[in-house]
Amino acid sequence: MKRILSFILSACLFALLFAGCTKIPEKPKFEDATTAPSDKKVTTTSSAPEEPMTVKLSVSKGPAAYGMVYLFDSIDNKNSLGDYEYEIVEDSAAAADKVAAGECQIAAVNTEDALRLYKTAKDKVQIIAISSFSNFYFVELGEVTLLKNVNTLTGKFYVPNGSILEPVMTAIFNSLENEDLTIITQFDRDALMGLVEKNRVMHAALPEPYATQAVEKSTNEHVGVDVSDLWENLVQNTDYADSKICGTCIIANKDFLNTHPKATAYFLKEFKASVKNVNSQTTAPDLLVNYKLAEDAEQAKSLIGSSSIVCKTKDDMKDIFVGFMKVLSENGAAVDVPDVNFFYMKSY
Repeated sequence: MKRILSFILSACLFALLFAGCTKIPEKPKFEDATTAPSDKKVTTTSSAPEEPMTVKLSVSKGPAAYGMVYLFDSIDNKNSLGDYEYEIVEDSAAAADKVAAGECQIAAVNTEDALRLYKTAKDKVQIIAISSFSNFYFVELGEVTLLKNVNTLTGKFYVPNGSILEPVMTAIFNSLENEDLTIITQFDRDALMGLVEKNRVMHAALPEPYATQAVEKSTNEHVGVDVSDLWENLVQNTDYADSKICGTCIIANKDFLNTHPKATAYFLKEFKASVKNVNSQTTAPDLLVNYKLAEDAEQAKSLIGSSSIVCKTKDDMKDIFVGFMKVLSENGAAVDVPDVNFFYMKSY
C-alpha cells in the first residue's frame, strides 16, 4: 500500500514539474485607440453582398432608344443578366428628372438634358455612356445647296428650342464669321418638324427621327448636310480634331451607382452588346418597328444608318464629351464644361 501511495505522489510531483516548465500564452494586448500611433492604418471591409434590385430604365424615344432594342428584347424574353423594368417615353427631360429624383436608376436622354442636370443636380447623377454621336441634319427647301454656300448663308436658320443643336450651330456659324445669319429657336422639335412638312422654312436643322419624318411628308424639303460634316471642318487642325457631337447619352442616379456596382456593370455590358447588334444584325430594323420607334423596316434601317449609335464609356466617354464641350465654349456657345466627377469611370 505504501508502495502504491509513493507511486501516486511521484506521478503528481512529475506532473507539477512539467506544468511549471511549459510556457502559458499571454493574453493578447489591445492598444488604447487614444494612444495608437498616428501612422497606423486600420481598415475594415464589408462582406455584405450587394442588395438585389429591379433597375428601372426610362428611355427617351429616338436615337437614345435605338441602341437599346436588343436589351428590351432580352428583358421581355426574361434572359437579361440584370433585373429590369423599362419605359419608352416621349419626353427626354422628364426621363432625366426621374433619375435626379431617384424615381428610376438609369435613363437614356438627349445631351442637353444631361447638361441641364450638371447645372442643377450634378451631385445626384453621372453620365455612364455616350449612346449616339451626331444625328442632326440640315433640312432645306428646294435644291440642297447649304454645304456649298454655308459661308454666305443669310436670313433665318431654325433649330429646335432647348436642343444641343443651338450651341452646336452657334459654334459652327461663329467660326465662319457669318454675321448675316440669325439662329431662331422659337419652336420645339414637333412644331419645327410641322413647319418643315408644310414647306414653311427655308433652312433648319433637326435631329433624327424628325429630319427623316419631316422630309417624308413634305413635297419640297430635302435632307441636306449632316451637321457632323461642318463639325469636322470646325475642329480639324485643332487640339480637338477627334471630338464628336454627342447627341444622346446614358445617365444614372449616383446613389445607385455607389451601392450597386454589379447591377451597373450588368447594364453596361448588356447595353454595349445591344449597340453592337443594332449596328450589325439584320433583325434590328424589325425590333425598332416592334418597339414603335419606326413606322416600318425601311424607315428603321434608314434611322439606324443616320443616327451614329455607339457605346462609349470611361476614358473614351469623358475625353469625347469634354472635348465636345470645349469646342462649343471656345467658339462662343454658352455651355458649361463638366468636370471629371460628372462621369462614371469604373470598370465593368
